[in-house]
Amino acid sequence: MHSQVRVLYVAGSATAAETASQTLEETDPDLVVEATADGDAALELLTNRFDCVVLGPPRANATELLDSVRERAPALPVVLAADGDIPAGTGDPDAPLAERIRTAVDTAPARTASRRNRAQRRSGAFADIAFYIDETGEYRDIVAGGDSPLLYGDPETIVGEQIHERLPTDTAERIHRAIERTLDTGKLQTVEYPLEMESGLWWFEARLTPAEPTGTDSQQVLLVARDITGQREHERTLKSLHGMATTIQTAETVERACELTVTAAADILEFEMCSVLIREGDQLVPYAVSEGAQPDGARTVDIEEGLAGKTFETGESYVVDEVRPDDDTSPAFEAIESGLSVPIGEHGVFQAVSTEQGGFDEEDITLAELLVSHTTTAIDRIEREDALTRKTERLEEFASFVSHDLRNPLNVATLRLELLQQDCNSPHIGPLSDALDRMERLIDELLTLARQGETIGNTEPVPLAEVVHRAWSNVETNGATLSCETDRTLYADRNRLTAVLENLVRNAVEHAGGSSQTAPEDAVEHDNGRMSVTVGDLPDGRGFYFADGGEGIPESAREEVFESGYSTVEGGTGFGLAIVRDIVDAHGWSISIADSEDGGARFEVDGVEFAE
Repeated sequence: MHSQVRVLYVAGSATAAETASQTLEETDPDLVVEATADGDAALELLTNRFDCVVLGPPRANATELLDSVRERAPALPVVLAADGDIPAGTGDPDAPLAERIRTAVDTAPARTASRRNRAQRRSGAFADIAFYIDETGEYRDIVAGGDSPLLYGDPETIVGEQIHERLPTDTAERIHRAIERTLDTGKLQTVEYPLEMESGLWWFEARLTPAEPTGTDSQQVLLVARDITGQREHERTLKSLHGMATTIQTAETVERACELTVTAAADILEFEMCSVLIREGDQLVPYAVSEGAQPDGARTVDIEEGLAGKTFETGESYVVDEVRPDDDTSPAFEAIESGLSVPIGEHGVFQAVSTEQGGFDEEDITLAELLVSHTTTAIDRIEREDALTRKTERLEEFASFVSHDLRNPLNVATLRLELLQQDCNSPHIGPLSDALDRMERLIDELLTLARQGETIGNTEPVPLAEVVHRAWSNVETNGATLSCETDRTLYADRNRLTAVLENLVRNAVEHAGGSSQTAPEDAVEHDNGRMSVTVGDLPDGRGFYFADGGEGIPESAREEVFESGYSTVEGGTGFGLAIVRDIVDAHGWSISIADSEDGGARFEVDGVEFAE
């Protein structure tokens, strides 16, 4: 008795879909058919579990739909139904389509066997074949490949037949149109088309060129058919992997990223038995194992144990063609004969195994490395976000302490000082007031540093010059002059960018000083000793700079100045530039320090995204 087979039948009309479903289930009671006439709906249904897809007639877009099906479900058997495959309204047990479906499913190789088939498909199983075909689509002669199985029988019988007698209707029509274009233009025409063979679905490229006159009254073309199955499958695999990258990189936990990785490895790369091991302390612990793996398909190992440990320690990928009792692979179970092992950054190892020797090759390594590169990125992000969440929680606790436990006694001290000033005129009141003001500023900047952290709000197009002038007006500049030489708009969190520029202005003024006179905002040069500030675009167009005419920053101190609490000015808090770097980092930009043309400091913010 046959096992149950779930079939997705994509018909050309609602009537054909209903007929297909009824007829196939009557023909083979073990076929459970879901039929639709909507190609887009069919692609959505592929998210369910089917054993086979049938593309039935009539479909003008059969080739495009086939490409989409193979992209969504690379390992799923696909059967192309011809017009005569379903005798409408009959339950004929000899209907060939039911047999072809059963054959496609029953002979669909297990993963390990299909990998042998795929290796054959990669290298090209069929040699080129060539024909002369006339303008009517009649085969006139076989030039090469007379023994090819693509001829479907005796090669001598092909001469005199029409291409539609040898090829599916849709393919024959496309080639016939290409013949007409070749004869009309005298130029090469190319057609790619699928053929269903006993060993599966194969892809070919037909190249058509005008043939030399033969002395007959017919025009002819030379058609050379080349097996491009390996190329098509490689392109489809890459596209599927890139599509899966988005899914993996949206994972919210490391466990989920690992589960998606083994799913992709099984469905796209056809690795039936695979696992992901993640480092926990001195061990590599299985976080995900594919459905096709044995119950003992993965186990916890020491970080230096076996092929997994070697892969993790060296950061290199390995293929083992034959597992031997005396080697250091340390397989999880005895039936393993070959395998591959790929590092997942500094997090762990991806492994796939086979119960046959030589189950993997270098292309498998390349594809597996591409897959786990997305896993590495996802885990990097998840761990970074987890660390940031923990840091944010600590900073929130700190901010709460600063805001309440420190500000409350400071308010009391400030109020008491005001009362004291009413009672007496002491020379100590001035320094005491300055100290309390400094404490107020320290608390404000500590809160800014704690609450802004390393995240930003929504970014929007922000005119840089507008923010520069706003920041300039928010800070006491002591007569310094500003030259804003940019008119570009960048994507940023407006408030956070304003804070960056405010702190850069404050840093320039504190370290360079200036007169008490007020200068126009657009002044270009400084005079009478007034300090100047210039904001403009970086030469490479990837950012902006903020330059002052102050004392400059020694090269040896250019990293140190961004550390919290670092200041060379008496009374400075040392938090301003730390806030600047946190906000710059949160935007995904980078900041560095150089010398300005006036000998002062030049802060360069790079990696900025500008609006066109």
